[in-house]
Amino acid sequence: MGVRRIASNYIWSRERGFEAHPVAVVGDGGDITSFKLLADPDREPMTEFFSGVLVGGFPSAWRETFAEMMASPCRTLDTLLRERVGDGGCVVVISGLDYATMSLTQRSQLLKIR
Repeated sequence: MGVRRIASNYIWSRERGFEAHPVAVVGDGGDITSFKLLADPDREPMTEFFSGVLVGGFPSAWRETFAEMMASPCRTLDTLLRERVGDGGCVVVISGLDYATMSLTQRSQLLKIR
């Protein structure tokens, strides 16, 4: 299948938190192998763009995990991700956020990338 180059509004990692305007390389194994931050990531050639926050290491039971996050009284995305994201898993994009507070809303959605 090969690698995919994915751009989004933000990327999240446990080490660095949220960073704006990433272009990430997603490998065959379903992990983010590298990324760089660019002023206009949606203009990179051979790159797919997804609106939202790109997250690697999301649990393989992604539907159940996201439903649990949506049902949580905590809405802060950083806290919710720190409690659930680890090594392995899959790459997802979470959209429909309140970007001012980086929190889930009733309209939040999750898309599994790989």
